[in-house]
Amino acid sequence: IVPLNQRDVHFMQNSGADDLTILPGEKQTFIFAQMIARGTNNLNSVTKLKQLDDVVQTFYDSNYTIWITPVSTLTPDRFSLYQNYPNPFNPSTTIKFDISKPGFVSLVLYDSRGKEVENIINQSLSSGTYEYQYNASKLSSGIYFYQLKAAEFLQTKKMVLIK
Repeated sequence: IVPLNQRDVHFMQNSGADDLTILPGEKQTFIFAQMIARGTNNLNSVTKLKQLDDVVQTFYDSNYTIWITPVSTLTPDRFSLYQNYPNPFNPSTTIKFDISKPGFVSLVLYDSRGKEVENIINQSLSSGTYEYQYNASKLSSGIYFYQLKAAEFLQTKKMVLIK
């Protein structure tokens, strides 16, 4: 706890190696989070800060996959990309897919001319079934394609946005 003045106290918390030693040739990833919590007193402020810390830790532990909802952790027999629903949609739709082997997964949205509109998912995922709520409120009406790439799997589906 670092007191700055009578009314403002900073609390610093660290998790990880005590001395943050990095050996020659070793790669290290640093993740920083700044959280601010104001309570009715010092104890209440620290309690609120700890609650925020728990949220950040959950975000980190889930490998930054907050927007991807795991539907099942059972390992599917094969990779699958399902038709989005609803389809046609306005402005959001659900994209569901199965990952049979853990690894890097890419879900990319393309317009009707084949131009990449958005790289929706670009990260490693564990085996399981996932759903992603896609919000297309910034896009214009039209036909779009979404493509899932994972290991040797590649599949594309069509979706229609009607505003």
